[in-house]
This record gives sequence, C-alpha cells and structure tokens, in this order.
Amino acid sequence: MPIEIKELTVRFVINEKSASSSSTQNNNSKALKLEDKNIIIDECVEKVLEILERQRDR
Repeated sequence: MPIEIKELTVRFVINEKSASSSSTQNNNSKALKLEDKNIIIDECVEKVLEILERQRDR
C-alpha cells in the first residue's frame, strides 16, 4: 500500500558566524545575508498561504 505525504514540514536554523575581516566585506556579507533571509521569509510566507488555501478548500 503506497503512502502519500500531503504535507512536509522542514525546520532549519540559520547561524551567523562572526568573521574577522574588513568592515566593508563584513557589511557586504551582512547585506547578502539579509537578502537571503528575506528570500527565505518570502518563500515561507508563500508556502504557508498555499497550505491555508488548500485547507480552506477542503
């Protein structure tokens, strides 16, 4: 009998490592990390809204 997974929950932790580099490189790294975090947040919000929509349609 096959098993169907209807919902998958993925959890992760983002750790910021402190680097001993120049302030310019450090600021660029922080900006890039902030961009990456915003992308992840946007994707998570989109997925949550899709799940809520599916649950509402049931």
